[in-house]
This record gives sequence, C-alpha cells and structure tokens, in this order.
Amino acid sequence: MQKLEDFLYDFIGIFIPGFFLLFSLWFTTVSLMQKEVFQLIYDFFSPFHTVLLTNPGYPLVKSVMGEKTIIILMVIIGCYIVGLLLNTFSAWCIKRLERRNRNSSAVDEQEEFYKENEQIKLEVESYLSSSLKVDWNKIDKRNKWITFYRWANLLSTQAEEKSVLNILLSKTILYRSLFLALMITGFYTICLAVASVILHLIFIQGSLLLYASLNLTCIVLCFAVSWFFLIAYRDGRKKLSNEAILILFKVKRGES
Repeated sequence: MQKLEDFLYDFIGIFIPGFFLLFSLWFTTVSLMQKEVFQLIYDFFSPFHTVLLTNPGYPLVKSVMGEKTIIILMVIIGCYIVGLLLNTFSAWCIKRLERRNRNSSAVDEQEEFYKENEQIKLEVESYLSSSLKVDWNKIDKRNKWITFYRWANLLSTQAEEKSVLNILLSKTILYRSLFLALMITGFYTICLAVASVILHLIFIQGSLLLYASLNLTCIVLCFAVSWFFLIAYRDGRKKLSNEAILILFKVKRGES
C-alpha cells in the first residue's frame, strides 16, 4: 500500500505537472507560431541538425534516435525532473505571493480551516504543543497545514486515513504545480508572440491581426486558468488541513 501511495504521489504530484508543462510549451509552439516564422528558424538551425544526425562522428546520437524505448525513457525522466522543479519553484512562488499579500493586508488564519472545526483545531494545537513539544511560535501561520499533515500521517494507525492524506497532498501539489506551469506557458506565449512579430515584420509580409488575436486569447486563458489552479490549491490545502486535524483529534481522544 505504501509503495502504491508513493507511486501515486510521484505520478500525480510530480510527473503529470512536468508532462503538462512540456506538452503545453510544445503545443503552444506548433499551434501559435506562424509556419513562415517556423520555417525561418528551422532553416537557421538546419545545418546543425543535419550534421548532428548524419555525421558518423556522433554514433551516440544516432543510436539514441534509433531506439524508441530510449526516447520514451528520456521523455519520462525529463517530465519527472521538470515536475520536481515545478514542485520546488511553485512552493517558492506561493510563499512569496502570500508574503506579499500578508504585508498588504491582515492574514485571516480562519481561511485555512473550516469554522466548525475551530474548537477541534485549538484542542489539537494544545495537544501537539503539550504532548509532542511542537513550538507554534516558530511555525508560520500559513505553514500550519504542513505540521498538521506530518503529525497526522505519522500518528495515524489506519491505512485508509494515511491514504486519504497522501491523495489530498498529491492533489494539492498538483494544483500548485499546474498554477506555475500555466504561468510559465503564459509568459512563454508572450515571448513567442513578440519574437514572431519581430521576425514577421522583418522577413514576412502579411496581416498580423488574426495571429495577434490567437496569441492574446491563449495568453488570457493561461493566466485565467492558472488563477483557477491557485484557488484550487488553496482549497486543497484547506481540505488537507482539516482532514489532518480530525485525524489528530481522534488520536488525542484515543490517548485520553
């Protein structure tokens, strides 16, 4: 069961965001870049491409390109590595975003928990402080959900409860990583549009109205959906916090 949960965490929280980002960047490039601009770039890199794949001095490259299994394995590894980077940098971005919001307005800790669980939360905090020596003064209010999750996962004796916690954690990390992946795709689309317009004005004749409209639509969608995943991440974090609190409350009552 633990191996299955670890696999689900790696697949849902790490691999899927990595695959989503790489696929989004590829799809954005092939669907939004004008074929004339793409041809210009392809012609520029064509000599390097030809030498790399046909020169006998590069047997490793030729052997890799000839093996579909190796290519698939490289894609899987690449998606996993990108997913790990997204996980790390999305946590950093969320932390910076919430710190900025905290400086501009008061933090409502109640947003992290359901109101009906307020008394249970207070009892769990007291239990962790007195019995397990948790120092709440050293923990940021916005990071309490991590503390609750860790102790609930450690102290819970039921496999079903651990499974629920791990699935909720995987989904929370998924939403957080997808938020950053779509932000990156949005900014990539902006850069792609700017570069394509410059190349178009210099080398290509024709109207840019339809092309600009498509790019603008894609950019707006990327940022809008990224905001949706940010809200989903906060909601998932809230659900995880409350589930962990209920589990810890059950553990506390069992020890009483």
